[in-house]
Amino acid sequence: MANKTKVTLKHIAEKAGVSYATASLALSGKGRLSDSTRKKILEIASELGYPIDRRSVSDIPLIAFVDSNSHMGGFYMSLIEGVIDRLRDDNYAVLLDICGEIGPDRISERKKRLIDFCLDYNGILILSHWGITVEEILPLLDHKKPFIVLDGSILGFERNYVTVNHYQGAFDAVEYLIRAGHRNIAHISGPQNHEHAQLRLKAYIDALKKYNLSIREEYIVEGDYHKRSGAQAMEKLLKVKPLPTAVFVANDNMAITAMQVAKEKGYHIPQDISFIGFDDIQAAELSEPPLTTVRQPLYDVGKEGAEMLIKLLESGNLVIEPRILRASLMIRESVAERR
Repeated sequence: MANKTKVTLKHIAEKAGVSYATASLALSGKGRLSDSTRKKILEIASELGYPIDRRSVSDIPLIAFVDSNSHMGGFYMSLIEGVIDRLRDDNYAVLLDICGEIGPDRISERKKRLIDFCLDYNGILILSHWGITVEEILPLLDHKKPFIVLDGSILGFERNYVTVNHYQGAFDAVEYLIRAGHRNIAHISGPQNHEHAQLRLKAYIDALKKYNLSIREEYIVEGDYHKRSGAQAMEKLLKVKPLPTAVFVANDNMAITAMQVAKEKGYHIPQDISFIGFDDIQAAELSEPPLTTVRQPLYDVGKEGAEMLIKLLESGNLVIEPRILRASLMIRESVAERR
């Protein structure tokens, strides 16, 4: 028998003939295990004198590389609620660590954060405003720690993430404008080093191409997802001839300020210029007029991501197929037909 001070979960799992994750779940009282399996594992742990550290097997860290002091912090709250609700169903506790918005120029810093967590916990959920790379998650694979990336893919690793179909949502928005009779459609994009902004811009271009509409460079103005850039972009678009009759904006924050600029310049919305945003933040429905936008099912992203991680923990697997959830168009009063 192994020395008491050196007994690990691996010893218990091997003697019980189960995976490391199954042994962990049994010792924490979690998971959908049969009574006989759980009883067998607990008996073996008792025989070996294994000291159970309940914290290490019951907490699931959610590492959030987002800025809690900006609008992005509030934006992700629905996603975090989805995570908490799903994990609570299996009696897991969520350990939320908001690390701040650490961008692609500081990959080594994000990687170190992830390594620190993977040494102490059985599984990890990762939320990042900026895309995660395969370089950052390789240590998790090396340490055999399951993980799920929330609301984004992993560059170079097409597994273990759940996100929204940003391309589909943006395409539906632009197509809606086209079918409403608009032909001069502008786009205020997000930052083009951001994955979601790239997908929404591509969808805008592809929708125009589908209906044989011209792609005009002066109709595409780059923003940074923050309110001020939406206002600045709209100032530029109002100087373009012919004036766009509709603007698809890459997020609601920029769309709302863009509408304000247009109104301040004497334009009527939606009669003169129509607007569609993306995200469906609370302020979208309260704007004047209420903003037509694309809703991201962020609560479902969080809930689905937590479900995927639980499956990995219970099965002992390290990889799982990604999930891409559909976005939906929320039609309000900021779009008028042009015939």
